[in-house]
Amino acid sequence: MLRENASSQEKKKFLQEAELMSHLRHKHVLRLLGICLDADLPLLILELMEVGDLLKYLRGSQTFQPSDPHVLRLQDLLAMCEDVARGCCYLEKMHFVHRDLACRNCLVSARNRENRIVKIGDFGLARDIYKDDYYRMKGKGGLLPVRWMAPESLKYRTFTSQSDVWAFGVLIWEVTSLVDAALLECGGR
Repeated sequence: MLRENASSQEKKKFLQEAELMSHLRHKHVLRLLGICLDADLPLLILELMEVGDLLKYLRGSQTFQPSDPHVLRLQDLLAMCEDVARGCCYLEKMHFVHRDLACRNCLVSARNRENRIVKIGDFGLARDIYKDDYYRMKGKGGLLPVRWMAPESLKYRTFTSQSDVWAFGVLIWEVTSLVDAALLECGGR
């Protein structure tokens, strides 16, 4: 959902992202089912991902006991990374640069390993929830996920599939460390 006081430019961007999402069809990319334009604020209808975002899921798993059937093993973590990698490959084939690949922008379908699928989502939708992960750089305008950005993206503000690969490397670290607090405590520095 778009925030209530969104500008006309933000509404236009939201609808452009919805249009783009409507063409993406892959097992590891969140699917747009429809869009509701009846109200003042357009609403996206997305497929249900029962567990929610990967960041929250990994944080919650830090408290699992070894005997818990949902405890995450290394092979589970690597399978999650593989799911995201497959989604990234598809996006690159579609000539799409995500620009904000991170655990907060991936969604998890189920807790049990047999049915668990991780899908790339976001497309500009998660920034309000995790606003502390974004930083406004002087003279650059807009909020940027600096801790996930490749050096060339920081310096020149250009994004390519290679900058998504950099962000994927950070995502691998997030997943395999179960979102170690050290990265999160940087405060945008």
